[in-house]
Amino acid sequence: MAEPKNMPKTRSTGNIYNANADFPPSKTFQPPTKLPTLQSIISMIRYHLEMGNGRVTTTMAAREVAKQVYAKYYHDTVFCVSLSTIQRKVERIWKQFSEGRKRYGQSGKEDSLAVKQYKDLFHTKSELFDVFAHDPLRRQSLEKEWCVSMSEMEFKYYEDQKTERRMFCSKGHDANPKVEGRSEEYQRKRDQQFSYQTLDHISDILTETGEIPSCSSEEEGTSTKRLRQMSETDTQLQKETESEVRAEPKGRKKIFTDVAEQDMDEDPLPQEFQHIRVSERKVRDDFYTTIANLSGKGLFINEASSAVIEVGNTMFGRSWKSAGESDEVFDQDTVPSTRSIRAALQQIEAQSLCLVVEKLEEEKEKGKMITHASDSTTKKGVGQFMVQGLHVGQDSPFPLPILSIHRETTEDIAMQVDMGFEILASVRGVSVEDVYKLVDAHMTDSTEHNKGFSKLLAEMYNLETPAGQIFCGTHTTLGFSSAMNKVMRLVEADMKMEQVLQSFMVDLDVDSKNASVAGQALDMCLKLVAPEYSHKPWNRYREFLLFLEQRQVSSVLFSYKDSRFGCLSRAAAVLIYHFNHLTEFLSQNPHINNRLACLVREVMELPYLKVVLVAFACLGVHLVEPFYARTIEKDATHTQLREFYKGLHTGLGQPISDNYTTFTTPEYPVVSDKLFSSVKKTYTEEVLNSVSDVAAEHLDEVKKLTDLMLPHLKTVLARQRRDYGIDEETFPMDYPVSEQASNIDGTPVHNIGMERQCGKVDYRLKKLGTLNAVKG
Repeated sequence: MAEPKNMPKTRSTGNIYNANADFPPSKTFQPPTKLPTLQSIISMIRYHLEMGNGRVTTTMAAREVAKQVYAKYYHDTVFCVSLSTIQRKVERIWKQFSEGRKRYGQSGKEDSLAVKQYKDLFHTKSELFDVFAHDPLRRQSLEKEWCVSMSEMEFKYYEDQKTERRMFCSKGHDANPKVEGRSEEYQRKRDQQFSYQTLDHISDILTETGEIPSCSSEEEGTSTKRLRQMSETDTQLQKETESEVRAEPKGRKKIFTDVAEQDMDEDPLPQEFQHIRVSERKVRDDFYTTIANLSGKGLFINEASSAVIEVGNTMFGRSWKSAGESDEVFDQDTVPSTRSIRAALQQIEAQSLCLVVEKLEEEKEKGKMITHASDSTTKKGVGQFMVQGLHVGQDSPFPLPILSIHRETTEDIAMQVDMGFEILASVRGVSVEDVYKLVDAHMTDSTEHNKGFSKLLAEMYNLETPAGQIFCGTHTTLGFSSAMNKVMRLVEADMKMEQVLQSFMVDLDVDSKNASVAGQALDMCLKLVAPEYSHKPWNRYREFLLFLEQRQVSSVLFSYKDSRFGCLSRAAAVLIYHFNHLTEFLSQNPHINNRLACLVREVMELPYLKVVLVAFACLGVHLVEPFYARTIEKDATHTQLREFYKGLHTGLGQPISDNYTTFTTPEYPVVSDKLFSSVKKTYTEEVLNSVSDVAAEHLDEVKKLTDLMLPHLKTVLARQRRDYGIDEETFPMDYPVSEQASNIDGTPVHNIGMERQCGKVDYRLKKLGTLNAVKG
């Protein structure tokens, strides 16, 4: 029977790409008399990874192949790029090969980019692995380093290797079998001696045996210079002592000179602060500490170095300079290279983490509570990372390395916490179980995926009793805001707001789960003149600020990102204060007619908007802000918060008083006068007076709306703070706070430290674009 036409190809009928046949492991280039091809590169990496001596990583194999490529180009006198560039190109080709090989043949992966690149390697395997130095400056530099220039024949040889590959460069084998045998034996011993060693180490061995001359401090021998030129990437794996980090890479010899000595009486700075370096190789420890602190604030290493230089030279009359300002000479005022600084920062981080474990062990013996705190996010607009820290008692947390993450399931959280303790155990040189046993409790927010991961960790570490879990109360303020919006949405549904919106000149969509039209209106009004959006073309913050200054009105606008918890209530109070100002501003500027401005003009005419704003603002002053301030108050304990939460819960079940909108006294007895005064100071007196004036005009409506909201707020408080036993009948305790640690009042009551750390990481992500897999 004839085979049907147009049948789809399968693995049996289509082209089969056999890596073992086309790219067999090979110890040398094939043929060795020509410049290497792509096939030779992949075959040699396979040899080192699959058949080489000992345990070899991909980086080690790529570096070894790159050295052989560099040596071949050097032997054939074909100028090439640097060793580090060759290694990166080797790693890139190997990644294409290995990734495509894994996916080739898998269902649904045939059209993927990785498989296509994998197949292309089979078609281009005979092409030259081209690392020729096209940059004229690079060729001039190599001509000086190699002490030889490329002749016309060598250029012709290079062009031939890219096309027909008929020419070859003899390795000069001796025709005498005995001599050739001795050469092969000598080469075999050399291979064993030099395999996977850095070129600097090889250079030292050859110098000791007298095979290459040693170099003076003023002029370096040509052979060693070539070898050091090839060692750019090798030195990255060298371990440097803690107190003495090399200031420059070994790839180039530099001369250290003493700076001109000044009269001690003339220099206003003490001697220990005059220079960057203490000696030729010893850099001041506080320099690295300063760079580490600046890097933690979002600066690149070169930016942090420039900042130190600028401050020293401008403010203190120094003559500090960067490593790149002089290629041949450096002195005590020269900052280390970026690579040396990066290595030092890694050492500082490892040493700091080791000291953290030592501190935990000491404080644990004294009976202090150790609490592990964490927070994470996978929001696309923010980033995908996890921050962690360790509290001793109620002190600020010691930060742990930041982890890039993908998901936030309970199992994922357990694995991420385990990774943090694995790092601590590694730098301390103990088992991860020994470090984790120091922890009494975990502090997280109250999202569902955070509940129960301590039990998974106990199973991983074979512990009888899992660490306790405490949940931060600050997110309850967000629950209050959501409940207020939800009540307004229900009220607006009874008011048939859909019919009202149809009369708007501009469409308004309210599709959020608990969003109300009034809540959206509040957001739009302030967003039009918000300082945090001043860089947007539709924002009118600067024009509005000038408008207020001309009328001698103080601005009380604020950035939402600086007041995440309780910002809804405060924003309502601010809009009441600026309501008439914003109305006048828009009426005098009809040319401001973007979509947002048109929406603001429409929603400001809603007849019930001011009533809602007053209700939101009053609840913020009496409930939301006092709750947040008491929760994050220094030295607050869980026992004190239990009584405070129960008092608030009781008060929310009572009708509001006559002084509710005048703010003369606290509405709830558990809110002290001192706490209430600090809240009013935050809102400012002029804003509260505006709220009181508007409330007097709509007093009955404000009271009715508030009475509708209080039961919902009471439920939010009881549900989210259930572990404090506020309403055990309706919301029984899942993780009773008193049972989560032997001394619960010795643990932190909030997770603001990790919340702020997330904000810092967010800032760094916006600047850096990405984070390393583990970043401190």
